[in-house]
Amino acid sequence: MSLPTVYVVAATGTQGSAVCRHLRQSNWSVRATVRNIESLQAQALAKIGVVLNSGNWDDEEALTAGLTGCNKLFLALGPNYSNFDDERIWAQRIIALAKKAGVEDVVYSSSISADAPEKRTLLPPSHFLFKSLFIKNVIEGLVQRAGFKHWTIIRPGFFMSNLLAPKARIYSDLFERNTWLTALKPDTKLNLVDPQDIAKFAFAAFNEPERFNGEGIDLVSERLTAVQMMDILGDATGRAMKAEFY
Repeated sequence: MSLPTVYVVAATGTQGSAVCRHLRQSNWSVRATVRNIESLQAQALAKIGVVLNSGNWDDEEALTAGLTGCNKLFLALGPNYSNFDDERIWAQRIIALAKKAGVEDVVYSSSISADAPEKRTLLPPSHFLFKSLFIKNVIEGLVQRAGFKHWTIIRPGFFMSNLLAPKARIYSDLFERNTWLTALKPDTKLNLVDPQDIAKFAFAAFNEPERFNGEGIDLVSERLTAVQMMDILGDATGRAMKAEFY
């Protein structure tokens, strides 16, 4: 019996690249559609054997070509902050084309709390997080109703890698003042996840589809306060890191 072929969405991103690496370590075939096939991230995937084609989420021809021959789908999409509904449109298109291509199993990486509308009410509807979680909840429904043989939804927390370069560059105070400026409360514990753990859970769901079929799983590697996070980051970097609160 031949090993599966998985189509990985957003393969050059944090989650997608981790999933690609884990699948290839198990000698599974991996295909992906990327915007820039010459980018460093894309070339790194090609070097480990990921089969790439060029295109974007609006390009049905490219998506169809990428999905051809695949029997499993890893779906993970980030928001377009200028039009949040684009994420739903992209997901709907990919799901429809995956079904047409004969994909049987899908793992959708959503977001922790996307299935908890009562938590969204803590935010104004205009807040970007409210909009993002709402769209991801809609996509969860699309996956559930699409008619795949097996589906699993994973809901990861805050990526630990967001506090490592180059992602951490958005937190300029980390580099200029060794300080993480955060809106968290001092006693709030953040749900953290290592992207490698996302990849491991995705692989488990693909490898045992019957076991994980129909499941929605929150993924949290560790829960820490901002102060605890900075203490650990400081120990790792040899710098005195601290958290400051709005």
